[in-house]
Amino acid sequence: MDIHASDVYAYYHPSPCELRVFLRHQNLVPEADAGPYQQWLSQRGRAHEIAHRNTLPNVHDLGSISPADKVNETLRAIRGRAATIYQGRLEVDIDLGGPCHVIGEPDFLILMGDGYGIRDSKSIKELGTSGHPDVRAQLQIYGWLYEQVIGKEPVALEVHCGTGQIESLPFDRQAAVDEIGRLVSLRSATQQPYSPLGWSKCSACGFFAHCWPEAETGKDVALLPSVQQWLARALRDSGVRSYEDLLNQYGQESLAGFSGHDGRRQKHVSEDRARKILQEARAFVSGQEIVLSKPTLPDSSNYVMLDLEGLPPQFGEEEWVFLWGLQVFGDHPSDYLAAFALDRTEEQAAWEEFLAITGDLFEEYGADLPFVHWHHYERVKLQHYISRFGDIDGVAAQVADNLCDLLPITKKSFVLPLPSYSLKVVEEYLGFRRSCPGLHGDWAMAQYVALPGIANKARRDQVIAEICTYNREDLEATWHVFSWLMKQ
Repeated sequence: MDIHASDVYAYYHPSPCELRVFLRHQNLVPEADAGPYQQWLSQRGRAHEIAHRNTLPNVHDLGSISPADKVNETLRAIRGRAATIYQGRLEVDIDLGGPCHVIGEPDFLILMGDGYGIRDSKSIKELGTSGHPDVRAQLQIYGWLYEQVIGKEPVALEVHCGTGQIESLPFDRQAAVDEIGRLVSLRSATQQPYSPLGWSKCSACGFFAHCWPEAETGKDVALLPSVQQWLARALRDSGVRSYEDLLNQYGQESLAGFSGHDGRRQKHVSEDRARKILQEARAFVSGQEIVLSKPTLPDSSNYVMLDLEGLPPQFGEEEWVFLWGLQVFGDHPSDYLAAFALDRTEEQAAWEEFLAITGDLFEEYGADLPFVHWHHYERVKLQHYISRFGDIDGVAAQVADNLCDLLPITKKSFVLPLPSYSLKVVEEYLGFRRSCPGLHGDWAMAQYVALPGIANKARRDQVIAEICTYNREDLEATWHVFSWLMKQ
């Protein structure tokens, strides 16, 4: 069995999952290709790595030779004390409950005194003290391979971060062996391992189309949004596999006393969580929402729906908003309004345009005009941009005062028979239909990052219009959910 150091990403990405390692190795189930935004990230990651290579001295580049020749050439370069070895290859045979061949191709082997340090280029902002277990695992396996081949520990394990900073971590031999052992165990399993589902955990995985329908058919208890991963495993070990089993075997008092281990410490189900879980199970069984309380909503004849599109932090850059979308609904609706930044240089201008738009809305509709959004992203970004670029005439502070987050209102008022309270899941349940239902935030980001490469202005304007259409439908969906809550 061949184990590559990069195989740890099969376990860790997009979130830790034992089943993904098994399915990918068995190759019996088709896996969806990475989305366009992930492909763009890979391309930028490659460029980040090459740019760093160009800063290093006397690079011995092994990237273009065959794997077999690369192994021999890497050893020859190490013995010859080459200053920098780029894309070398280390291989070792080991028995971990069965024979396996471990392979690693670190980005850089860098001569440091009497030995070599191992360095990988990554898009992460920083390694930190405990984050990025995938990056840590891969580097530890590289370090272990180096020790096995050369007979001594690597001088250093380093990460070249997206900011350009170099961060190091201590070599941990046992951590490497544990990671290799986990991959071997999961790949050699004779039965499909159980890994609890979760909407945020699974929706970006290439095996989603395989695993999610199976879980729905089996009425997996992990579909309940308040059932955490450790609890799903512990319940399964106790014989509870479906939410129907849960209702048949547990009441609120007995479930509140349930405990299990999350891999780090013993955990217990609180009384509040037990009540919430059983309510969710009953909603799933009936297929109907459970009313908890009357929704508390601002009283107004007009409401602004607010939705932002942004890029997450990558390659040392801060997360930033490229589209501020808003529209008034109610007695006197407005057209779709947007402030759009074509690139980072227009970020402040887009912010100021957003303030101008909202200032005009306050003048037309009054200072108490509610701004309705879904989840906390809009509030967080609003405060962030106030601190970065200031607040012209206090407009942004007024928007912040008038914000109404529908997510906590919905969760406080209803238990919905849904695996997630994301807007797209809730809107579909409530009957909202988009013109392109398969699109999501990653699609918008992928379209946006492609803009600089579009030379034709007409085509570029078309792409911007498509992004704005996606954003406008987010606003319409928010209004649809808001209207449903109002009727309740």
